[in-house]
Amino acid sequence: MSYGQVLNVTDLYTNNKYFFPDFEYLGEDAGFTQQRINCLLQDYEGYVWIGSVEGGLFRYDGYSFQPFQHDIADPWTLTGSEVYFIFEDSRNMLWVGTELALCLYTRLNNQFIKIQMPDFHDQPMVKTAFTCMTEDDQGNLYAGTSNGLIVITDSVIAGISSCHEPFFYMNANQIKVVSPVVGSGGFPESEMQIKDLQFDEFSNLWAIIKNKVGKFDLNKSIHQHNTDGKENIFDVVFETLSDGNMIRKLFIDKEGTLWITSPEQLIKIVPQKDTCNIETIPCNSSIQHIGDFNSINTTSVKYWLGNISNNLLLLDSDREKFFPLTFQSGNTDNLHNSMVSCFLQTRSGVIFTGTSWGGLFKCDPNAVLSYFHPDLQNIHLRQPANLRYALEDSKGFIWMIVKDIYRCDKNTGRILATYTDSLFGQIRGYKNKLLEDQQGRFWIAMEGQA
Repeated sequence: MSYGQVLNVTDLYTNNKYFFPDFEYLGEDAGFTQQRINCLLQDYEGYVWIGSVEGGLFRYDGYSFQPFQHDIADPWTLTGSEVYFIFEDSRNMLWVGTELALCLYTRLNNQFIKIQMPDFHDQPMVKTAFTCMTEDDQGNLYAGTSNGLIVITDSVIAGISSCHEPFFYMNANQIKVVSPVVGSGGFPESEMQIKDLQFDEFSNLWAIIKNKVGKFDLNKSIHQHNTDGKENIFDVVFETLSDGNMIRKLFIDKEGTLWITSPEQLIKIVPQKDTCNIETIPCNSSIQHIGDFNSINTTSVKYWLGNISNNLLLLDSDREKFFPLTFQSGNTDNLHNSMVSCFLQTRSGVIFTGTSWGGLFKCDPNAVLSYFHPDLQNIHLRQPANLRYALEDSKGFIWMIVKDIYRCDKNTGRILATYTDSLFGQIRGYKNKLLEDQQGRFWIAMEGQA
């Protein structure tokens, strides 16, 4: 399970197979109207959760979307309409961060407990935006906010989970607030927003603060502030290792490498025990046409990258080459030009893609055309009708029903034969399905009239 603006898709490009993604738009026809998506997560039960910018939280069961929105008359509902993160911890507890509160979803009652924070920095924490969350190997939760980092310990989490009220009130002794310090000074309060947090394999806590990428040294607290027993704030060193414009997400792949995207560059960080290697890869200098994809080394690690020049790109990490995966078209439901904000690869392999302006998309790599030549994916785009059915026959040829029926070479993408309406005499209508019987004959199901 992965989320962020970088997704490891190496498994899709094995054995010299092609993979040119076909995205299904989950819009009004699917019962989902949100156009601005912040985050995606699959929980331990298999549900897909979607956090939107303006419409609250949604749960998708593969068939329909259930909304969870704020109701001023119901204290058990979600607080806030913009969902910054959805996080499931090691206890299978589901946490939701909004622009107003930190909320815990209770599955038994289908309700939300709001975590009421004490005041820090003379600001009520309950009105602070909660932007990201991660967990250490001791079960403690680290939540990034617009005013710094807070730590919720395992013992406090146990109390929250047993709460039977819509609000759980914390006191100053139950919460730890970490203020990042760079060099001899701290961040200005206007730049304290923590955009993302991730622990690496060496237990380093990486973060994006403003446009800075770095890590906290949690073992070195410079100062601890206690005023009238009200505050419990620690100044902790934050080591800045890279800067970037419009960076928002950290992604750690299976090999432990950190990836951070910006419109101008891809930042690659390889953590080690006491140091790290940092490399920046310009995003626009090596973009190739999709036709050149055939020649890439299929054994290299590959990633999908979003929100770069409004396109979705494939990165071949060995050669540091980028390949476009979506193209400009007149289709308003096209993923291109929608600004990818997040990915989710489910345990069944389905990939959900959220965008900042274009809604939600789904790609099923197990679909019949997924591993064949990319030209096959483009055949129906050149036709006035939608792709209605596809079949791989016993000889390995691909049959596609659009307006006409095409028999294609799956390895080259070439159309070998075209069967038009004239083949069917006076019958006019849609051709819906194709079936090959044991004798190698093909049967076509149609709807229409003579």
